[in-house]
Amino acid sequence: MSSLINKINIIKGSKSAGLDIWITPDDTLEINAIVISSHRDKIKILFKKSISTIEELPSALSANLPIYLSIDGKGILHKIIDSQNNGPLLDALLPNANKNDFIIQHTVLEEKRELISIIRNEKMEEILLKINEYGFNILKIYLGPFSLVGILQFSEVESMLLVPYYRVLIKNNSIDGFERNNDSTPDFSIAMDPESLSSAFIVPFSNSLQHFIENSTILIDYPKIFEQKENYQFKRLFKITILLLALFLFVSLFINFLLFEHCQQKNNLLVSQIGTNREIFNKIEREKSLISSREEFLKANKIRNRSYFAYFSDRFAKEVPVGITLGRLNIFPLQKQLASKEIPISFQNGRILIIGSTYNSSCLNLWITDLKKYSWINEISIKNYSDNGSGPASFELDIDLKDSEL
Repeated sequence: MSSLINKINIIKGSKSAGLDIWITPDDTLEINAIVISSHRDKIKILFKKSISTIEELPSALSANLPIYLSIDGKGILHKIIDSQNNGPLLDALLPNANKNDFIIQHTVLEEKRELISIIRNEKMEEILLKINEYGFNILKIYLGPFSLVGILQFSEVESMLLVPYYRVLIKNNSIDGFERNNDSTPDFSIAMDPESLSSAFIVPFSNSLQHFIENSTILIDYPKIFEQKENYQFKRLFKITILLLALFLFVSLFINFLLFEHCQQKNNLLVSQIGTNREIFNKIEREKSLISSREEFLKANKIRNRSYFAYFSDRFAKEVPVGITLGRLNIFPLQKQLASKEIPISFQNGRILIIGSTYNSSCLNLWITDLKKYSWINEISIKNYSDNGSGPASFELDIDLKDSEL
């Protein structure tokens, strides 16, 4: 059976449950349950348990699991017939019985034979109703242990399988026959890496395997089971859809959160930059205002871009004769003495005052004549000339400049 683990076409990540119900002569039940899953391309047994009532199922199995059920025992008949038999299948077991009272299963065997199994409708309904009360999803039903045909092609069993109440004969990886007996616990097991599967759980194991493999050799005429299968598939699809929507919503919210965080960081950076730039802008505006006020001040006082102060000072110093001593050179003097700091400063543009002294008035006249040769001087007048005879005479020159030269 070890080759079974590697050869089954597995649906990865799936789980399924197998149930085998045996109805005893006194109508009590013997139930064997198993849960398996696919794991890394191998079948893994997750759980197995034997119970005696359907009421114990909720404590043994999850209601979300797909269940593959086999029923056998009291009231269930099996018979191998020739598949070329043209008569009603039910007549092979119960001649003249009403087919509406029974559910019929037929299993295709080798050598043009079929295995016919029957159960009364009310017995099937009674068992399924009890199971459905607990919310279990039954996807497929088998009569007898003959779901074994689904795994024989993968097994290493050459002649027979022993399961509770049956000795199943094997030939060419197919069921060749069966013998019913009273042995409920035959000493038989199947090796499974890393454990073995005892006879009590071989049939429920083969039932649960139908979730992973395709088996068209067993057909049962019971339409209600197809309705349950469709309901299960719909519920499963609905759950998957809900999960996908929830995942999509979560991913969308997460992406929006990341975008929000990114935009928030960008916004904080921009706000910081705007604050910094605003300070720089305000500083620039203050500097521009200061420059503008200074330009206005210079324009108001007729001072050009290049200063003439050094130029005038240099020219006057160059022309001073030996006999004259300069005391003060006042270029563009104040209009008047300021009485308050709030009064705007005003200068006498185009005017230069020179205060000095000399021992010889003729020397002063010659200096005035030399100064007049400069094109930028418009007029020179002598003011406050004073000579007391005991020392040098003091004088004050008032020089008027030409506007075109400023």
